[in-house]
Amino acid sequence: MGGCPSLSATKVDTGVPSSIRAESGFQGGGVRLVNIALVPEITAKAAPTSKVPTLTLMGKVGPDEPVSLRVVEAFLDRENWRQGFRISLNSEGGSISESKKIYECVRALPVPVAAHVGAICFSAATRVFLAAGLRTASIESRFLMHPARTETKNFGEWMTSCEFRKHAEVLEREDAEEAEALARRTGVLREIFEAHIKTEEYSSAAQMHDLGVVHEIHGMTPPAVPEIFGRLKALRAKGVFIPVPPLFDGPNFREATRIAAHFLDLDGEIER
Repeated sequence: MGGCPSLSATKVDTGVPSSIRAESGFQGGGVRLVNIALVPEITAKAAPTSKVPTLTLMGKVGPDEPVSLRVVEAFLDRENWRQGFRISLNSEGGSISESKKIYECVRALPVPVAAHVGAICFSAATRVFLAAGLRTASIESRFLMHPARTETKNFGEWMTSCEFRKHAEVLEREDAEEAEALARRTGVLREIFEAHIKTEEYSSAAQMHDLGVVHEIHGMTPPAVPEIFGRLKALRAKGVFIPVPPLFDGPNFREATRIAAHFLDLDGEIER
């Protein structure tokens, strides 16, 4: 099928501008998840074997590490991904520049991509996770975002204030780019992610679901399939609390449900 296309290729980014989130009045945090038992008639039945290839990315992010653009390109050269593919991601993070290369490569592909975190998604691995249009996680998975860092070896023995300022500005740009990417791929205000990144605290899958980073938590939240919209509308009519309606109604979540339906058509069926 060929490797990663040129980054000048047409992007398939369905992210919503942060201005839309601002208009929704969403302020973030403290949102309760819908109990999956409320939507028992919508369950995904997996097929015995998958017809969709899986790209396994496990370990550190870096040019010569297990999570790298080289590994992604090798997968694309080797597998038949014309109907889409899944990413199994578990990474402690690493090089942000390498993670951005992976992100750009995956986003440039004109096929559905889903990613699942089974254990950890830390630091630079977050950008890799954001490349997928459908993002799921296990209940016990953990996430971590933090400000960009640089190694002390990048500093000379002596430095002027101007040189220090230059390094600081580079790191600040990296932080701003990360917050903007998170806002674009979730529909949540960039400022919310800017504040979250500064906390440097571990986050649960539920917290990432609240922020739109995770679309579905296996065994905890309703499955991200198109049928969910009709069911949620019925639940709202009954006065049942629904978590952050704008996240469910926004283009990012709707794109996730279309990708889920696509893979279910290939691998299984939706029982009603």
